[in-house]
Amino acid sequence: MLRKETLMPYGPDWEQPTAEEIREIIKVLGMSGSQISVFLGLQDTRSVRRWCSDNKKIPYSAWALLVHRAGYGAIWEEPYQFSPDRWLNMTTSQKNK
Repeated sequence: MLRKETLMPYGPDWEQPTAEEIREIIKVLGMSGSQISVFLGLQDTRSVRRWCSDNKKIPYSAWALLVHRAGYGAIWEEPYQFSPDRWLNMTTSQKNK
């Protein structure tokens, strides 16, 4: 489960997601490392692998795009109000948009 501190606008209250949380989002998305790289405009999959192994911190912008695509909403907007009930009630196809 994702911590609410990772799902907020960038600032002093935002917390870096763990490698486990990054892997969780990628699993929800059902995308490969290569697909994530293309989606984020990365040159290769090394960064994704490093984020997933906790060898490198994921940039906020990349994290925000991944969680948005996973259905968590635009976490960069103020005020952000995450609704876990809304997300849990989504179908798998809605989550993978």
